[in-house]
Amino acid sequence: MKLTTFTPKSIDVRLSSKFVGKYGLLYLFSCTLSVNNNSDSEITMIGKHWYIYSNQNKPLEIIGEGFNGESPILLPKTSFSYENILPLHTAFASIKSNYTLRLSNNYNKIFKIDAPLIDLTPTPFLN
Repeated sequence: MKLTTFTPKSIDVRLSSKFVGKYGLLYLFSCTLSVNNNSDSEITMIGKHWYIYSNQNKPLEIIGEGFNGESPILLPKTSFSYENILPLHTAFASIKSNYTLRLSNNYNKIFKIDAPLIDLTPTPFLN
């Protein structure tokens, strides 16, 4: 029998964004989460926690279970991608996020992984 060990370092989490356009007073950003399970263990993604910082008074906090109503299971050496549209009242913002994962074979083993901070900037402002 092959013994495997699991560490959160074997999970690669990335969040990226792309400016979609302006709709009325809202700035629309497409945000894509990519998760690579480089471990030998099956994991289940069970939640997300985003802090969106902008020029408004306090950060917008988004907490959710699952992704589009599901809790994706990542087999060893596989990946998962999730995209959503984020409407904001400001043109410039940043997102700090973390994700809650569970070892699929051990419901008691739950851990959080942070994604790197990303900036949201409308494309016309990048020139």
